[in-house]
Amino acid sequence: MRRAGVSPNDFSYATAISACDAGGQWVRGLQLLDDMRLAGHPPSVVACSAAISACAKAGAWTQAVRLLLRMPAMGARPNIYSYNAAITACTRASEWRAALALLRRMRTRRAPPPNTVSYNAAIAACARGGAWEHALGLLQRMRRDGVRRDGVTYNSVLDALARRGRWEEAVALLERMARGAADGVRPDAIAIHSAVGACEAAGEWRSAVRLLEAAVAGGGGGGGLRAAGGSAVRACAAAGEAAAAAALLERCERTLGVRLPPSAYAAVREAASRGAPLPVEQYERLFKGGAQKHLAKGGERGRAAPPKPLASFVLEGAEVSCAHGENRSSASDIFLSPQPGGRVRTVDASAEARAFVSAVRRRSAYTPLLAALPSTVARGRSRARQQQLLSQHAEKKAIAAQLSLDYREPYAKLAHCMCRDCHECFKAASRVYALRIVCDDSRMRHVFEGGECSCGDCWRTPLRGKET
Repeated sequence: MRRAGVSPNDFSYATAISACDAGGQWVRGLQLLDDMRLAGHPPSVVACSAAISACAKAGAWTQAVRLLLRMPAMGARPNIYSYNAAITACTRASEWRAALALLRRMRTRRAPPPNTVSYNAAIAACARGGAWEHALGLLQRMRRDGVRRDGVTYNSVLDALARRGRWEEAVALLERMARGAADGVRPDAIAIHSAVGACEAAGEWRSAVRLLEAAVAGGGGGGGLRAAGGSAVRACAAAGEAAAAAALLERCERTLGVRLPPSAYAAVREAASRGAPLPVEQYERLFKGGAQKHLAKGGERGRAAPPKPLASFVLEGAEVSCAHGENRSSASDIFLSPQPGGRVRTVDASAEARAFVSAVRRRSAYTPLLAALPSTVARGRSRARQQQLLSQHAEKKAIAAQLSLDYREPYAKLAHCMCRDCHECFKAASRVYALRIVCDDSRMRHVFEGGECSCGDCWRTPLRGKET
């Protein structure tokens, strides 16, 4: 539109920001909102709500709340969708206190009154944060305020109780639902699984078995109760009741007609190895037939867990963690840097790191050292994928983000030992960009200048299969 000489109007900006929301591009959505204001178009409620929703999907709760509170100053009064999106952002980040603060704000005259979605999101935030008392309090508050409570409401409260092992409250709430005394909401497989999970967390295996058997007798769906059956079996096994766990496992297979989660079989076998052994025939049925194949596919070892945040760095005076090895942006990989004139520049560190590595490769002899990846990470991945993973190391994100902000001397403080690939990349980058790059890792300070490092390449860090 700009190249054609057509000036974008309010509708153009709002639609583009909504597209960013649908596509998960929250950084670009915030940039468009800032451009809209600078172009002389007061941001509309629709545009602001779409930007808040995009932040919520990425878990960027601080940006979502900050934008919500700034809306009146920008001439846009927040509506129910704006508040619900901000509370959802707090939920995804497990920031239950912020979610409750927004909910309290909605109960004043300055904001629209909360609805079922508002309360459900706040209860889910309390569940993730372990604040089960507040979750129960919100359930009662909904009744007093006349807000409709649905299945999501009760399932969220049960989830909060399960996470803290509050089995008595969970069983009482489930029984209320079964009697029809909970706004007519009947317990589904998710509710039963949460209640059984609460019993498992508290070691109340008898209550877990009782709840599961009552659900099966009541005609509960087989496939939907698979997770609940696994929780009940694991509760029995954890209590040392190997015989009861094995009997329940077989009964679930016959009654539900589905295989339970692999962890249930592993728990039974471990309990049998610690306590009284199972009868030979029963053991053969469980672990030498179909169940053994089931275990072989995803049993005790299970599916590889997603990478946890293993690295951290300091940028703009804030401690930031990143998903080490993940080739995608997250809320912790985005930085807002104040600029002259009151503007705020947004930097996507993941994208900048990819561009940084690509530029260094084109303009120097640097080649990614795939051996710097642990064998468990490199196994089964293509060469291109391994290179992508190397480009997303925390130190590369930190330096690349600072280069994009025109820092005179990029600096990163690492909570781990720098890998060999990052070391070689920064040596080449110091020559390519004619800059002094400083990195403090957990062992020493590295000063990169003119293609060399102050450590003289004499530090030790493991490479795949050897050390160098």
